[in-house]
Amino acid sequence: VLGHLLFTLGVSASSWPIMLAGRALFGLGGESLQVAQNCLLFRWFRGHEVAFALGLNLSVARAGSVLNDVASPWAAQRWGVMGAMWLGALLCCGSFACNALSVVLDKFEGQKAAMPESVNDETVSLSDIFRMPKLYWLLASLCVIIYCGILPFNNIASAFFVETRFSSMRLSDAQQQAGAAMSLLFLSSAIGTPPFGLIVDHVGMRRHFLFFSAGLLATTYATISAVSPACSMLMLGFVYMIFAGALWPSFALTVPQRQLGSAYGVATALQNAGLAATPLLVGHLQATQGPGHFEMVIRLFLLFGVAGVIIASSMFAPNVQGTQLLDLPSLEAERRAKATERTPLQVSGGGGGK
Repeated sequence: VLGHLLFTLGVSASSWPIMLAGRALFGLGGESLQVAQNCLLFRWFRGHEVAFALGLNLSVARAGSVLNDVASPWAAQRWGVMGAMWLGALLCCGSFACNALSVVLDKFEGQKAAMPESVNDETVSLSDIFRMPKLYWLLASLCVIIYCGILPFNNIASAFFVETRFSSMRLSDAQQQAGAAMSLLFLSSAIGTPPFGLIVDHVGMRRHFLFFSAGLLATTYATISAVSPACSMLMLGFVYMIFAGALWPSFALTVPQRQLGSAYGVATALQNAGLAATPLLVGHLQATQGPGHFEMVIRLFLLFGVAGVIIASSMFAPNVQGTQLLDLPSLEAERRAKATERTPLQVSGGGGGK
């Protein structure tokens, strides 16, 4: 809320420093909120439909992005730019109220359900983070690579399709066709992620789904010049759906519960670092090749897909401990973890990276 209010004041004062400070503060709050939400959902749905719950959360976030793309231009046209900014501030206040209510419900409903406290006195040091098991770091690396292979391409997809596949059309028609194709990425993932999460909860097979999504990402960029733009973006939507539905619940099966917040936080921080660096590299490649030439850019994204396949394949290696739980349905994985008082990773036979 404070970040968006600061950004709104910066827009009102036409001050770039204030606007940038507001966006930075907004980003810190938004990413921290994502980590907290993941931990809260795991606390309540652990051993049940946790992948479905996380998938539904991602789906609602994607729907919010689509709604923003529609509502912001409408509000700006009706009330001006500042009117749209204050509408955003009002929505942020509503989000804050919902989050405050979720904290109250978690406390009181958790006590009624005799759930353990969501906070404890144990601290997680930097050395604990570096001692997280190998499987966790493989998942975190895969998170960075696959997301960097999807979202930065979506940022340039309109220019890519307009200048390559629709270059013979009028600019307005080409942009309309490109926009229609691009909408399939978030539309398919928003619709498909919750039911796919439900499948993951019941069949497990998270390693196989992660491997398949990485392979599909590589295939998408290898065939992007041979298939229609709509088909390419739909394939990326399936990658997004399958990968997100299998990845985020997997983190909870690799670390002790007391380190879950740190695990999600580190993975999210690495993901955002990659998403910040990749557009810079893409921009450099575009500037080097010139308008209408995307060969090196597509090779970069293809490289992300190949790297994802290699990392996902390494999770099937016998020396990576703790992978067995990733192949189990959520309920069975939780039962294995409750068999002793050890962490899920130790239950599956490994001692992590220690």
